[in-house]
Amino acid sequence: VDLHRGIRQGAAEVIYGAGKTPEQMTGIIGAMLEHEVKTILITRLSAEKADVIQKTYPQMDYRKDAKIGTIGQFPAADGLGKIVVATAGTSDIPVAGSSTDSRSPRQ
Repeated sequence: VDLHRGIRQGAAEVIYGAGKTPEQMTGIIGAMLEHEVKTILITRLSAEKADVIQKTYPQMDYRKDAKIGTIGQFPAADGLGKIVVATAGTSDIPVAGSSTDSRSPRQ
């Protein structure tokens, strides 16, 4: 786990959920929280894996359509810049949702 990515890049490491077991992700989340990572984002997270993770971390917010899980507070929008998310059809909804939810999942 790259625990210094937030210092170097301005954003903490993102957990790619598709290639990991719930147990692996639970371990990674634990390490991140132990090292005071305040914001955790898990992408490509299935509902089944989210259910397992939420048994250990019930504070995880799971967004089924976007297939992402989040723990912690995300920074408030500062009003600078614009984000456009364009899709080509309904099959793009999970990706579009992941993009918009990762921008500010709790607004």
